[in-house]
Amino acid sequence: MEVWTANRVGFCPGVKRAFDLALRALSREKPVYFLGELVHNSQAVKMLEEEGGIIVTDPEDIPPFSLVVTRSHGLEKRIKEFLESRQVKIIDTTCPRVKKVQILAQELEKKGYNLVILGSPKHPEVRALLSFISQKALVLEKKEEWGKLRNFSPQEKLAVVEQTTFPREIKEEFTQEIKEEFTHLNLEVFDTLCAETEMRQRDLVESIKLHKVNKVVVVGGKNSSNTKALFLTARRLGIESIWVERVEELEEGYGDKEDRILVVSGTSTPHFSVEDVVKKLKAREASFYERKSADGSHHRENKCGEIHSI
Repeated sequence: MEVWTANRVGFCPGVKRAFDLALRALSREKPVYFLGELVHNSQAVKMLEEEGGIIVTDPEDIPPFSLVVTRSHGLEKRIKEFLESRQVKIIDTTCPRVKKVQILAQELEKKGYNLVILGSPKHPEVRALLSFISQKALVLEKKEEWGKLRNFSPQEKLAVVEQTTFPREIKEEFTQEIKEEFTHLNLEVFDTLCAETEMRQRDLVESIKLHKVNKVVVVGGKNSSNTKALFLTARRLGIESIWVERVEELEEGYGDKEDRILVVSGTSTPHFSVEDVVKKLKAREASFYERKSADGSHHRENKCGEIHSI
């Protein structure tokens, strides 16, 4: 059994920036309110609560003149205006990449484009994006919905942008279908996918092939879109995969002697969560070599349970 960990695990730069801003606020003033989950990871949110953060879901629960930290996915325009009306001090942790999409969407709208968004209409990033444009954009989450594009005429200008964590391979499949099925449309596709989530997905695919991985353990929040994309990508490649948020969810005795296991994580996963999972797998790996030693078998030259990086 061998365990490999991806190079890019733990918080991405955008999430790290959001947490640094949040922790800085908590060190200066209390109470600090958080409007929803800063990121989609319960362990990360728990860290903030342990530092004194108060998580609320309703803006009405935030007292006037208080301090609030917004989520990294973006803040809906109407909520921002409501908080400002109550003279609430806002610390905006919106990921810079998310802000770029908001600005691009507004510019495209001014140029007369009808907007199409690839993503989930329930995701806070998409909801925030929709709040900054005046038109009713078409949001497409599933392949079965792509046929709605037929409702547009060739005279209408269409612009496609994506939720930053939308899977690259699905976006490419969408682009290919446009070329084949919707040739009559006046449509332009913009690339607004997050480079960090793309690199993690690409690393996953390349690592599976390079190291002949037969099992993947994905670590991250169960409501995290980019973590879900990693899990689904591994499954599409036919690799046995499990998705855990905490080390306790990883079964005792997981992994067989001949397994080659890759550990990956979503961008909002704390590094310690990944380390806990890797340590548990490492202990399992070491147990096989201890059995070999007891049977008089030869040891391998490198350390038992060594964690390989890719």
